[in-house]
Amino acid sequence: LFEESFESGLGSFTAVNDSNNEWIASTTANSLITGSTSNNSAFISDDSGTSWDYTSTSEVSHIYADITFPTTGEDFTLKFKWAGEGEDGSGASSWDYMRVSLAPTSETPAAGTEITSTYRLDYGSSAQNYGKYNEGHPDYPDPPDSDSPKTYFQETVPLTEFSEGTALAGQTKRLIFTWKNDGSISGATPI
Repeated sequence: LFEESFESGLGSFTAVNDSNNEWIASTTANSLITGSTSNNSAFISDDSGTSWDYTSTSEVSHIYADITFPTTGEDFTLKFKWAGEGEDGSGASSWDYMRVSLAPTSETPAAGTEITSTYRLDYGSSAQNYGKYNEGHPDYPDPPDSDSPKTYFQETVPLTEFSEGTALAGQTKRLIFTWKNDGSISGATPI
């Protein structure tokens, strides 16, 4: 239905970047993280892709793509690999994180502003962490501040768990990956 390897930059995705922390697609993050099936990944960078890092100023940046679901079918599933060094908080005390949303195409992301929680794809362990993907995410395999190599984690989200259910068939929706951080510490996150 839809696949993006980021081998041609952000490819199918459109970036809406805040002033310092921008979504980039290159080999930088994959040189530090194991488990990718492609050369490139999309990640947040505060220096135009030279490093996999974000500056500690409060910012929100997005990448999004519109996806048209086939007219028949009901078992739609979103799968993506992610790794992160977002601040190791969990639940409400987590301030630096990635979120994933599935919204109407009328929902256009704006730099500096999170997407409304109505469209968040919280499921399983993600729901336990308020839909926040960071080192505080319950299933993320690498311990916080570990010196061991980072490994991508495969996330699987059954879209039929959400309010649209089988009504996704024949619809076009906007898939949005959002990065948000506050101003306390810095780290990194790619998908």
